[in-house]
Amino acid sequence: MQVKINKRSAYAPIRYEATRPYAVAFSKTYMNQARQGEQARRAFVQSLPPRLEAAISKFGVANGPGPLQSEIVNIQVFGAYHEAGRVIFDIAPGLTSSLALTDADAIPCGELPLPGAAFYIHFGTSSGLFADGYEVEGAFVHHAEEKLMVDLVPRAWGSQHFFALPMGEPVVGVSVDMSDPAKTITDALTDSIRSIMEANASMFAQIAEVEAKLTAQYGEVIKVPTPVERLDDKEPLLKKALGLIVNVLFFLAAEPGDIVDAWGRDTPREPLDALSSTVMPGRVKSIENSLLKAGYRKVRFVGRTFADSVASRAIHEAIDTGRTLATHFRRGHFKRQPYGPERSLRKTIFVAPVVVNAGKGDDQSGRIYDVR
Repeated sequence: MQVKINKRSAYAPIRYEATRPYAVAFSKTYMNQARQGEQARRAFVQSLPPRLEAAISKFGVANGPGPLQSEIVNIQVFGAYHEAGRVIFDIAPGLTSSLALTDADAIPCGELPLPGAAFYIHFGTSSGLFADGYEVEGAFVHHAEEKLMVDLVPRAWGSQHFFALPMGEPVVGVSVDMSDPAKTITDALTDSIRSIMEANASMFAQIAEVEAKLTAQYGEVIKVPTPVERLDDKEPLLKKALGLIVNVLFFLAAEPGDIVDAWGRDTPREPLDALSSTVMPGRVKSIENSLLKAGYRKVRFVGRTFADSVASRAIHEAIDTGRTLATHFRRGHFKRQPYGPERSLRKTIFVAPVVVNAGKGDDQSGRIYDVR
């Protein structure tokens, strides 16, 4: 059975791996060096530009320094994801809509449940995360040494023509300091962005000076690509995205029964039908190996059961129709609830959002998820 390489996968990390022959090799080397300490990690990152430049030149002439600079970061992000097992969580659109209406501002850093060291969350086109033409398709999440690295992936990231784009394919990333378990995640994000901006202030000043000189020389506005993002401009987007990601993580911990491992949504129909119609172990292994070799993966589908619930459908309908007067949302939230002997213990529960007065004036009851 012939299965074509999956360069147009629905999932950004699969597209990235399929369109960058160097991705796995460079990422493995990077992670090996990172395990040896910060000095070894930095040394490898400094050695990456000429290696990447040679690899990218095989595709064509890069359109300026942007593609190379973006790939230096992308290799590090992809490396953590690859080493952790290439785990993809595919979030049902109905669940995404509900979690976007759930408050996460008061969640302490010390209570964040993490399903692994690194993974990718796929929202598709239903994330509702937009900013200045930047539409978020998903996010890489990596936790290490009291840091939570979040890298937002724009729509269509992982193109095979990345080298022709002036800025390449950058992600919007931030490293959140989680060392204070009592600090809320939102405050931790704000403080981290402030610290990063202060650390990069001198570099931004130098870039502004160079841009001013070039503009004066050529008589038109000249912008110089920078190796780091101005996070203060992206802070509203990052806050909204982090809130959604936090709510996804709580849902994963609270509803393991609503997580199903299956071949991704863009897997060809023919091999899937062949898998469902055979009971021969050798045949099954052969088909699955063909899919894996072509770049397809099993992913973890999250929230399909919830998305089919009355509450979820009511929220989705209210959003689609724009009925915001008679119908309104009661936002979901997390709260600390006493339990145990003499109610002396505390647990975090997730109260899902509900639609009030959904067409018939009835309250579409939400569900409560226990997160221990």
